Amino acid sequence: MWFKNERGARRLMTEGLAMRSHFPWFRLMRMRSGQLAWRGRLKLKGGASYLISAELPAHYPYEAPVLWVLAPSLVGGCPHRYGDGSLCIHLNSWNPDNGTVVQSIGNAAVWLSKYQAWRRTGVWR
Repeated sequence: MWFKNERGARRLMTEGLAMRSHFPWFRLMRMRSGQLAWRGRLKLKGGASYLISAELPAHYPYEAPVLWVLAPSLVGGCPHRYGDGSLCIHLNSWNPDNGTVVQSIGNAAVWLSKYQAWRRTGVWR
């Protein structure tokens, strides 16, 4: 696992501090697979709340976090998701040297705002 070596442990500690600063209600969890995920609720303007999971893949940070909306379920046919249902928020923009899970969760908040607008208007902006 990437976080079991010294470099990975330092990265995890640094990102943990950033998460506590920006998203203190998110919690780091170990999944059944052994991988780590940050989970918490994003509350948007208007009161909508979404349970988000930011999963850190086996080759993190060389692979971007994978973002999921766990609840409520997203509407079928929703654009800007990968085939497995995860959110398309990085699309060739992930940089392992300076990309963080904090940025990814921030991108998920933007994605969710666009999702809500899409549900109202049928247009993704």
